[in-house]
Amino acid sequence: MRRLPGHPDTVRGYVPAATLAPLLDAGPLSVRHEVSGGAQEYRLSMSGVVLRRWTDEDLPVLQRSNTEEMTRYLGGPESNEKLLQRQVKNMRLWEAGEAHMFTVNTSWSRVPVGSVGYWKASNQNRDIYEAGWSIATQFQGRGLASNALEACILDAAAQNDRNTLFAFPRIDNVASNALCRRVGLIWQSEEDFEYPVGVPIRVNAWSVEQH
Repeated sequence: MRRLPGHPDTVRGYVPAATLAPLLDAGPLSVRHEVSGGAQEYRLSMSGVVLRRWTDEDLPVLQRSNTEEMTRYLGGPESNEKLLQRQVKNMRLWEAGEAHMFTVNTSWSRVPVGSVGYWKASNQNRDIYEAGWSIATQFQGRGLASNALEACILDAAAQNDRNTLFAFPRIDNVASNALCRRVGLIWQSEEDFEYPVGVPIRVNAWSVEQH
């Protein structure tokens, strides 16, 4: 039984619409590396959403996503200590080249609408990328998760070091399984997982070949 890595829930507090507008007009997918205040900012733009690299300002998004409804398929809300550990881990994994965790932003919301990302993992003795996402309840049903996940898939492929990206939604998570199908992932099988640690769950394995 394989343990499910930490799910991504991210995003910084306020993103001015004027900052996002040029990115949203940049075409189906654009990638920008910018330096602001001495630090590199990594952004992806695709079809109305902008993904921004996880920063030390993103803890409020973890907190907003830590509700009974949002964590229904993830074992329930986490403690404040666990949220802080996740916040630190998400930044550390990017620095180590182990993951790309993003905030999901739009030009029409003063707050981030959710998070998406992917990280290095293994499945059946294969090195893969694993993806996860979280869109706040009030912003669901607008295609944001689809656009964000599609941008993530393309970004993972651009790394050119793993051939396959997987997602592992729980089998009873109807919305997430439908999202996998909608963005072009192919169903492979049902698998046993453990998430949180010590809690067995059953998931669907969805994948897309990247090379």
